Amino acid sequence: PSDATVEASYSYAHLTHCYQKYTKKLIRKLEETRKNLEANPKWPHKSKPITDDELRFASNCIAPHAVAQLSLANPWPTREMSGIEVRVEDIYPFDLTKFLPLPTVTYLSLQRTPSIFIRNSFHILWIIGDKKNESVENLVKDIQNLLNNPKLLTHTDCDHKVIVVHTIEEAQQWLKTNQKLIQKPHIRLKVVTLWTIQNDKTAIDVIRAVRSELSRVPVLIFTNKRDEIQGALEFPNVIATDKEFEVKEFVGVSQETLWNPGCRTSYIQNYGMPSHTSSLSSASAHDTSRTSPLKPMLLWIDIPQNDPKMTNTIQADHPTLEIIFKPTYKDAEEYLNNSLCEIHKREKFITICRGYYIQEKKSFTHVAQLFKNLNLGTRSFAVYTRSKTDLLKHTPDPPRSVEIFDKKSDLLDFINHHLKE
Repeated sequence: PSDATVEASYSYAHLTHCYQKYTKKLIRKLEETRKNLEANPKWPHKSKPITDDELRFASNCIAPHAVAQLSLANPWPTREMSGIEVRVEDIYPFDLTKFLPLPTVTYLSLQRTPSIFIRNSFHILWIIGDKKNESVENLVKDIQNLLNNPKLLTHTDCDHKVIVVHTIEEAQQWLKTNQKLIQKPHIRLKVVTLWTIQNDKTAIDVIRAVRSELSRVPVLIFTNKRDEIQGALEFPNVIATDKEFEVKEFVGVSQETLWNPGCRTSYIQNYGMPSHTSSLSSASAHDTSRTSPLKPMLLWIDIPQNDPKMTNTIQADHPTLEIIFKPTYKDAEEYLNNSLCEIHKREKFITICRGYYIQEKKSFTHVAQLFKNLNLGTRSFAVYTRSKTDLLKHTPDPPRSVEIFDKKSDLLDFINHHLKE
């Protein structure tokens, strides 16, 4: 019979260490049962003993919650268990007519009850945080536009609605206000959240707050911080991704074959093939050329007033170049994390930083390590300092992906080379 221990196991049966504990306890019970059965002289399977591997295999085939319940369940406290056996016919007699009345037809009607078509409605609750994030806001707007086109949806016969809130408190307030709505059978609620919502709150707090109202609502965490989200993935029905197309699939937008706009495409003309093959290749190449890539960008981790003449010279030589200044290491780190998806789409992305940031006690090696962690290590990276010799004295073994300059002309040549290649 179920008791308080079994009911409490519903909350933590999916945790790894609890699951292992329940499994060991269930294996011990199975071994004890095997011993009692094989000791019975009337046991008909003495020629084929049950091995320990078979017991473990049987336990592994059971869901975690079932393992917890079976390991905590007690024997049946019935008097019939003390006899030779419990027969099914003692509980469910063969002659059911003596116990169940036969149904009788009082009238015959040719009318059939019409089938009711249930039109599901998907509600997507977005929690985007209290800080402004242009890339996430653009993604939400893009998804809202796609959901208005039924041809692009995975479920074409369903309604889709997007709700955007900024904090956990706003999400809880919306769930309480619309509690009757989300409990209707045709409503399907999904939650999309960032990893960091507020200064001291993460997606784990979002999961706990949402699951307090709806215990099984699916949650997607949109982040690239793989090392920090492991605790959140311990919760059931929670996934994490940093890919925009996976977020679109989660909310119900149909995704076909995707191409990375940052990759160059070309075709090889096979002279031995029929003429229509080359014409198709030319058409595909012509279609590819219509998709214009994003403009090149220069991220300068410094204050704009440091060298305005240099900035004007670069802008005059490259009018299409987008220059963004971030005065501190922390500002640059926040910008890179928030705009990582957009940066990966750019074919040309150049970064220039100082040799050392005194107030933050960070050097260009910390910037290089940040690029490596964000999979930006192959992007063009330069250090502009007053003295290259003094910088190399303090950092004799700089990263190979970093080029160091102390002359304005050399830095301009570096930028021109990477923008024209």
